[in-house]
Amino acid sequence: MNTTESDVIGIDVSKAQLDCCVGRDNRLFRIGNAAHAIRAKLLKLQEELPKLFLVVESTGKYHAVLFRVATELSIPIAIVNPKRIRDFAKAVGQLAKTDTIDARIIARYALTVEVAPTPAPSKELEALRSLVARRNDIVRMITQEQNRLGDIQDKMLIRSLKRHIKWLTQERKALEAEIKELALSSQFAAKLSLLRGFKGVGDLSAAALIAFLPELGTLSKSHIAALVGVAPFADDSGTSCRGKRRIWGGRCAVRSALYMCALTAIRCNSNIKSYYRSLRLRGKAAKVALVAAMRKTIIILNAMLRDGSQFKPI
Repeated sequence: MNTTESDVIGIDVSKAQLDCCVGRDNRLFRIGNAAHAIRAKLLKLQEELPKLFLVVESTGKYHAVLFRVATELSIPIAIVNPKRIRDFAKAVGQLAKTDTIDARIIARYALTVEVAPTPAPSKELEALRSLVARRNDIVRMITQEQNRLGDIQDKMLIRSLKRHIKWLTQERKALEAEIKELALSSQFAAKLSLLRGFKGVGDLSAAALIAFLPELGTLSKSHIAALVGVAPFADDSGTSCRGKRRIWGGRCAVRSALYMCALTAIRCNSNIKSYYRSLRLRGKAAKVALVAAMRKTIIILNAMLRDGSQFKPI
């Protein structure tokens, strides 16, 4: 999409409000972050700006209402990585950070860099994402409570923590059952079946990959690795790090699921196991070899979904 020919509006999102900047005339306005307020304003803007294109930073749940309403009104909207926006702001010398400044920077970024609209997920995909994200929250809470349990001597607090951990564990199991049921009985069943055919990928890992990496099976191996955040990038500035490669960026939720897949695959998948061992024998550090195993795993999974073929071990 050619953003230079569109009526771009940069939007800085917070829990309570949306600060907006019309790119072509730098006009600012603010609306409440509620569905009725967003819909009313967008309908007016559609009359004023026939080529309306919204650009917003990814803010987790806070941009969800805006995205849903814009999609319902058939208004193209792009969700952009906040790090890219911040790097762009620094590049143009904008170090100060306020809601209105951010809205201006987002609009300027979209007019400078080619930005593609973000496709709307299906209702089933949104539901799967919500369930997987909630399950991940529960797992983190269980870990936090277990860590607290090791530092407390008070018997009353210990009983309280154990009760909470028990409840959280039951909730985690209930969510896992819902995730499996949704993944097996919907549009994801075929993908789930293929992914589970790879030793190292379980039901929950497959569901996480489907939920947070819908591009899996549609991109090249280099692009899918970069999207996940396991592609090595050159960092040869100066002499201290000459020749070293580092990974950065990517989708944290996907990388976490892929990490667990790779750990299991190193033990039970002949392809990944032999690949990991060869790297270690060549002197690669364990962490470097593990990231390489993660990259090889996601490349294989990408090829499996692209070709619609089951995994064939060596």
